[in-house]
Amino acid sequence: MPPDPQSPPGTPAEPERAAWTATPFALPTGLLLVRGLASVVAVAAVGTVIGGLLRPGAGWSSALQGGLAAAAGIAGGILVITPWKPRPVTIWPALLLGGQGAGLVAALLTGLLLYSSSRPGEPLIFGAVLAVGYTAGMLAMATLFGRIVANRGP
Repeated sequence: MPPDPQSPPGTPAEPERAAWTATPFALPTGLLLVRGLASVVAVAAVGTVIGGLLRPGAGWSSALQGGLAAAAGIAGGILVITPWKPRPVTIWPALLLGGQGAGLVAALLTGLLLYSSSRPGEPLIFGAVLAVGYTAGMLAMATLFGRIVANRGP
């Protein structure tokens, strides 16, 4: 097939691009969970140190509770999209966006349950670790997905 005069040099032909987008693949569930949860753990560890320095005795437990809520959101968001099932590349971005929304709801509900049941000593540290930890986990998951798709490209 001759190259399309409208395409920049080096771009794949249409049949090759169509075959690439239609080929289903699964995402590495374990790697997604490890990277997302490792990011949350790192943020919770920093929050624990800062919380312990700002308010000895209460700050560290607030940071751990915020980290737990963020970890629940990350794990829930990843597992709800069932990444072990093969799907075409065109489906994955919408599923990841939906998983992030479901994970955010899970993080907020878990945070609400933890906050109302145990009343963390430092609510600001609790909320900051929950928000920053969840954001860090989602960024880790999105960058991993971007690398996977870039390596599979035509």
